[in-house]
Amino acid sequence: MSTTSKARATLKKLKKKGAPCTLLKPDGEAIYDESTDETIQPTIPHDGYCLVSSFNSALLDSGLVQNESVLSTDVKLICSFTDGAEPEDGKDVIVINPGTEDEQRFNVVNGKKLALDGKRAILITVRGRK
Repeated sequence: MSTTSKARATLKKLKKKGAPCTLLKPDGEAIYDESTDETIQPTIPHDGYCLVSSFNSALLDSGLVQNESVLSTDVKLICSFTDGAEPEDGKDVIVINPGTEDEQRFNVVNGKKLALDGKRAILITVRGRK
């Protein structure tokens, strides 16, 4: 089975078990809108699917999670994006259930990708923070 086939199969499984999501990547400089007194960051959306879970508190307490900056409110996101996009630490946002009343936004704190060929990410595990 090729990497592309495995990526499609993974996305299909996440679509069945997970929630729709959108990875938002910054695009250019932020723009200030005087009428709303807000700064807006233009973004490029990348659609996909995610599973959301919490970190095991026993792992946090025992120090097995290597990064001491993990907060008890951080979540673990297991994602795959239709175009193979990969989230960047400290820059990107993942929106779960975009455009619904259940929408949740998470800043990407860090992540790891599974790329069987060393290039295209099949699955990405991300730590998200509100």
